[in-house]
Amino acid sequence: MLGTGPDTYAIVLDDAEAKRRALFFKAHNEYLQMAITEGYPALAIYIFIVGYILKNLIENRKKGIHIWILLSCIIGYLIQAFFNISFIATAVIYWALLGIAAKYCN
Repeated sequence: MLGTGPDTYAIVLDDAEAKRRALFFKAHNEYLQMAITEGYPALAIYIFIVGYILKNLIENRKKGIHIWILLSCIIGYLIQAFFNISFIATAVIYWALLGIAAKYCN
């Protein structure tokens, strides 16, 4: 319920099947990875924060094309997160864009 700690997915799956499939150290789904390793409360807080930022971006979408660009980039990242986990090359850009988008929160 509260997770096992960051990057402990391989420890959680420490059984005979996991040892046979030793190549799977991550859940390959960012949301599932977060739920397993950091817990359901962390996942709920993350979804709430991202949802709040997206809601405010949608409300402010008439302020300019830059809002649409931010919205598209963030939604694109959130969709790809269902099929892969974040890594340093994309995570930095995503969190920077999320921080810029947070400026539009009331």
